[in-house]
Amino acid sequence: MLARYKPILQLDFTPYGWKPEAMAAFKSYIEQGKGGWVGLHHAALLGEFDGYPMWSWFSDFMGKIRYKNYIPTFASGTVRVEAKSHACMKNVPESFVIPKEE
Repeated sequence: MLARYKPILQLDFTPYGWKPEAMAAFKSYIEQGKGGWVGLHHAALLGEFDGYPMWSWFSDFMGKIRYKNYIPTFASGTVRVEAKSHACMKNVPESFVIPKEE
């Protein structure tokens, strides 16, 4: 099924919870050069979490990363818009605070 797509966009979904069939399909898709992948937010959260084992192939794919201590709390942060003239920044303040973010 994945071969129908050139890029795969993975949004905020951890890879460690994938079923074996999905893992095999993704591995084949990447290794056989059928398309590309972009992962955002939790897409590269790798380690032993929520009772799931480490997916070694995906860790190697991501440069052998492994989280040892997932950040358990939230933090606040100030966003500063750099490309103010970009169309997607229309009506967005020059800076703003996100009070609760991972």
